[in-house]
Amino acid sequence: MVQEGTIDFIGVINWVDATQDIKLKNGTSKPKRTIELLDNSSSNGLSIVLTVWGDQSTYFTGEVGNVVAIKGAKLSLYQGR
Repeated sequence: MVQEGTIDFIGVINWVDATQDIKLKNGTSKPKRTIELLDNSSSNGLSIVLTVWGDQSTYFTGEVGNVVAIKGAKLSLYQGR
């Protein structure tokens, strides 16, 4: 499986965390929201954890069960996961 790069993904929202203010190294804070998306179109299924930062995390209105399409998202590992 690709671990770095960009992806297009269509999935169903499995869970949505509340927005959190994250303290950055420069002393400022930035809002962050984490969302898990599931894709059951293949036999083994896939899931991704999407992190949304800034104003988009505050304005995100998706709910569990909604279908979400993402085009050109940056895919990367965080702390080896």
